[in-house]
Amino acid sequence: MMEGTFAILDHPADLKLRFRAGTLDGLLGAAARALREYLYEDPREGPEYEVYTTADGTDEFGIFIVALNEILYSLQTRGLLVREVRADRKAQIWDLVLIGNKARTGASREIKAATYHDGYLREGPEGWEAEVIFDV
Repeated sequence: MMEGTFAILDHPADLKLRFRAGTLDGLLGAAARALREYLYEDPREGPEYEVYTTADGTDEFGIFIVALNEILYSLQTRGLLVREVRADRKAQIWDLVLIGNKARTGASREIKAATYHDGYLREGPEGWEAEVIFDV
């Protein structure tokens, strides 16, 4: 089930995105779909598969950034068109399952990395929200 929204925000040099969802899994899924749409103009999907990975850090925002960079790696290097993310959160490590389809075409753009600069991750009464700047 796809949950969450994303928006491209004004930024003078890089890519700035805002994500919103009721759950952290939904927020990660919205981020994955935003990155997929940015990277692939017309993706052709192959077979479905999953990638298992982890993200760790000293705080939730740091772990979120590492998770986004794992999603980017899967999109750009593994060719996984991620559409859904499941996160099992433990203290300072998240076990991630990235679910999608193998890309039959290459990405038409590139993103270098999610950055820690001028971003945030927060949980409120209406769910989760994050803003992140990506180095392009």
